[in-house]
Amino acid sequence: MKRRLCTLIAVLWCLSALSDGFFCRVRNFAADNGMLQAHISNAQQDKMGLMWYATWNGLVRFDGYSFNTFKPILSSDGTIFSNRIYNIKMTATDNLWCVSSDNRLYLFDRYTNHFTDVQKALPTLNDKKVKVLTPLKKGVTWVTFRDFSCLRLHDGNFQKGYTYWSAGCKALLGSKKILDIVQDAGGDEWVLTDRGAVCFTRNAHTTKPFRYVQRIGDKVFLLHTDGSMAVFDRRQQFHYSSLNEREDEVHYVTSTPTSLVLGTEKGVTIYQVATKQKTTHSIGKIIYLYIDSRKRIWAFSNTNDVWLISDDGTT
Repeated sequence: MKRRLCTLIAVLWCLSALSDGFFCRVRNFAADNGMLQAHISNAQQDKMGLMWYATWNGLVRFDGYSFNTFKPILSSDGTIFSNRIYNIKMTATDNLWCVSSDNRLYLFDRYTNHFTDVQKALPTLNDKKVKVLTPLKKGVTWVTFRDFSCLRLHDGNFQKGYTYWSAGCKALLGSKKILDIVQDAGGDEWVLTDRGAVCFTRNAHTTKPFRYVQRIGDKVFLLHTDGSMAVFDRRQQFHYSSLNEREDEVHYVTSTPTSLVLGTEKGVTIYQVATKQKTTHSIGKIIYLYIDSRKRIWAFSNTNDVWLISDDGTT
């Protein structure tokens, strides 16, 4: 059954909150009460609960009471050479990667309030322009540069044991573009390119330009936007097939402990890994999927409709 839920969910949540005595205080922060900068590029929260903001007037920390800004100090070591910070990401050690307006990478130590120019410390990379930061849960961060070379750093000590792949190198299969870098549920790292997928941790690759990675059990499933699939097994071999006989474009992929779930141009496809059975729900173009704690699938369409697929497969 098709459900238009956006307004209904909001109303029910509010009613539930009121019935439980829920209270929410809304506060506004602007330049005249401490924020100091109206343009915020990104925000992150550290393990202690402090909020950090990338702004056009430096790196800003908020402790729940007041704001503290860290910005350039001329002729000083341990500083950043640009007021404008375009992006920040937390490291596994609770420090911050910072990308400045000139696309340089810095590491901010939140305990010493010290900036380190990563590219100055690694001279080979001094002229590179950062495009994407991808921190992984296992404690490493991948940096993709604008020329599509990439760098793998250890969060604890970026100068020790780093890996650099130049654009179009053999390790990247001669690719001209890096599509994504992901860590699967088993901890393996995958670099997805326009020439294929590379498993960094297993020294394996496939020449199909897959776009999505999901691990279920001891198998890794790589999927292309056309629905073609490769299964990477425990013997480190790839097995190829297709989940999408209708060749509907795949827009989103997620998984449960037992199945792959695809959001496609025409609906939702559920693939049971053990039985290799597929169930298709023709409900229109799906651009996002969410699986809740009850293993129900919430499917969001490009027309703002929301569909609920129960664990028994009904909609």
